[in-house]
This record gives sequence, C-alpha cells and structure tokens, in this order.
Amino acid sequence: MPHRFTLSRITRPSAVRACLLAAMASLPLTAPASAVSVGMLTDFEDGLTAGWLGSGMPSVMSEGGRTFLRATSFGGSGPGSHMAVHNFSTWRGNYQAGGVTSVQVDIANFGNAAMFMRAVLHGSDGTRFTSTIGQDVPADGVWRTYTFSLAESDLTRVLQSASYASVITNVDRLMFRHDASTPSSGGSSIATTAGYDNIRAIPAPGAAMFAVIGGAWLSAGNRRRRRGA
Repeated sequence: MPHRFTLSRITRPSAVRACLLAAMASLPLTAPASAVSVGMLTDFEDGLTAGWLGSGMPSVMSEGGRTFLRATSFGGSGPGSHMAVHNFSTWRGNYQAGGVTSVQVDIANFGNAAMFMRAVLHGSDGTRFTSTIGQDVPADGVWRTYTFSLAESDLTRVLQSASYASVITNVDRLMFRHDASTPSSGGSSIATTAGYDNIRAIPAPGAAMFAVIGGAWLSAGNRRRRRGA
C-alpha cells in the first residue's frame, strides 16, 4: 500500500507562514540608503560637531538659546586664514540617489567684515564645484537661513575636470566657504567668527510639493477603500 504523506504540525501552511514571518522580522526594516538623503539634519543639539571641521578648529557652543558650530578665521595667509567649514564623513555620498538638490544652513556672522558664502562640492578626485552666485552674510550677528542650490546650472567647476554627474553621485566633501569675488578653487581670506546651525538636505521645491500631493492622494484612496470594505 502506497505510503500516504500528511502535513505535520510543523509543515502545515499556517506553520510555514509563521516561520516565514519570523524570518522576515529578523531582516533589516529598511534597505541600505545613500549616506545623504532628503531631510538629513545636523543641528548640533547633542554638543558634537558631527564631523564638521574647518577654520580655527570649530567647536560646538550654546549661546542665546541656540546650540551651534562656531568657527573663527584669522585672515592673512596660511592655515586658518579662510572662513570655511566642511564635512567628509556624515555628509558624503550619492546626493542624486538621496534626492538632494539643495542644502540649507543657518549662518550668523559675529565679526566685523561681511562674508560672501558659497556651497562647495568636492569629488573624490579633487574636482570642485562651487556656487556660481554667492550669498551675503552681514556682520551683524543675526541668524539667517540660506539655501544653496546644488543643481548643475547653479554651480561652477573650479578645480580638476570630472563631470558634474560623477561628483553629485559620489560627493567626497560638502563645504560652506567665504569666496568674495568670482567662483574660485580656494576661497578668500577673511578675519571673522561665524556660527552654523541646522544644516539640512532638501529636495527641489517641485519634488517636495509632488510628495505632499502624492501622499494626500494615497491617504484619500486608502480611506475610500476602507469605507468600501
């Protein structure tokens, strides 16, 4: 008589499903992401520099109800003569894959000379792209929010020859730097002290609006399905 195979308690569909669910639960909840993505924020509230380096050995301090990164440049020539802060640890990666098209930062200038700030993207081969148009930061100690576009049309290559596409997909370093004249590879000398806070990765305005509209549409669809159930 042929042997009849039957499902044991271990191999019944419900048991198999439970095993599969348990295995899935042990997997990472999110897939590996770009090191930089929309919404990424450095606000220094934990008292750490989060990998930001630059002029005059920047440090985190609290003043006027705000915790921020404070940097000092001394003018003249040589190390420490330029006002620049940069990050090649937490702010490196594929900006394109992360959907990041701009960076935002709060800056206050506590010195006696106005700053003219630009964002700079460094490629792994030394190529640099900098903001074609800089932004004035008055020497009045007032905190203001600045937005720097990272679109190819808003940047100028100032060093080496790698393409924009190769740099934006593999940014080695993000920098904010005083560069007073035309876009340059090294910036300008200045003696001043500045504060940096709330450094944020943001998408293009159109992309942000599309995400809001899309989210609202999906939410409305879910409500309709629940009512029809």
